Amino acid sequence: MRRAAFLLLGLAACGAPTEPVRPLLAFSSTIIFGIPTIATRVQAHPDGIKVSGVITTPSAEYTLFGKVTADGSKLRLEINVYNNRQGAPFRVQNYYEGIISNLTPGDYDLLVIHTLHYDTTTSEQAFHEAIHIP
Repeated sequence: MRRAAFLLLGLAACGAPTEPVRPLLAFSSTIIFGIPTIATRVQAHPDGIKVSGVITTPSAEYTLFGKVTADGSKLRLEINVYNNRQGAPFRVQNYYEGIISNLTPGDYDLLVIHTLHYDTTTSEQAFHEAIHIP
């Protein structure tokens, strides 16, 4: 038991990673008018990736939520859209912006999925490319 504890302590002292980097997500959304659609945009910057886009919903009664998961260098950003509030009964465009941070420099495979939860759940791939973080 003591031998295992000393081994772990020695690895930690040598700078060996003790756990994988966990990405963080800052996410916001707002309703915009007059723009039918904007392609999903992705920009790399030090320590992270900025993702923005538009999701059209049947009414203003929808709220957008973002969630990021990682599996090694594979990142998955899910934008979930729920009908959960009062709002105007006409089609609207929901602009979102997410900043994925706490990433180490290197190459990442980024997948962005839009999922609309209504009577049925529908998903679409909005973006899938390799991104380099300087």
